Amino acid sequence: MTSPTYLIVEPIELIATDLALSVQDYDAAAIVLTAVTQKQALAVLADKALVEFAFIHADPTGFATTDLGKALAARGTVCVFMGHAADIARKALIVLERPFSPETIAELLTQLKPPKAARAPAGRPCWAMSNVTDAPSLRQRFG
Repeated sequence: MTSPTYLIVEPIELIATDLALSVQDYDAAAIVLTAVTQKQALAVLADKALVEFAFIHADPTGFATTDLGKALAARGTVCVFMGHAADIARKALIVLERPFSPETIAELLTQLKPPKAARAPAGRPCWAMSNVTDAPSLRQRFG
């Protein structure tokens, strides 16, 4: 069994490190990749065929049409947006609440993690939801 891969795109390294440690607390076998920019994230992803989750500090508006958005969609990645723009657009997205803790990361990932058979197929854009409690119905709809 391969270890799940997570991507964190966060311009503040301290926050990225804290988030990476929280993900590893949740899943000790996880491979956690970090990048400070979307361009750097593309380079980090170059040899990764599958990324289960990506925590992205970015404006979600139009993200699916960016190079990183397309690369993650091709890998069937579930995108979790962070930051001020994500907070504003939260009704249509998966947003990481701030401040976060290892417990909130574990709760979010537990609610979002679909069974292998229910994953978004490669090529589908990062899917979003209005809140984490909608995850089961969206997995059935998009999975």
